Amino acid sequence: MKSYQLRQLTYNEAVNRASDVEEELSNLRFQLATRKELGNHRRIRQMKREIAQLKTILHEHQLGLRKLALGFQPQEPEENSSETTGKKEDQNRQGNQ
Repeated sequence: MKSYQLRQLTYNEAVNRASDVEEELSNLRFQLATRKELGNHRRIRQMKREIAQLKTILHEHQLGLRKLALGFQPQEPEENSSETTGKKEDQNRQGNQ
């Protein structure tokens, strides 16, 4: 798949696609190791490249650099900002006294 096609996938589709491609790569490597007829040796290279593209796209999404298509996306734990500001205020008050 082209990278623009991979970017059109939802988060779940991209994760599933990555695991499917990794499994297929594992099968191709096994065929190569057992000296079975491997129809297209270039397919191994293509699989590695697609895995790298998918991992890059998922990482960009997690960092917020680029967004994937709409769909289910993992939620990050939210920090309670009032607790952290309260601690800083308490420290400032104690230091000023």
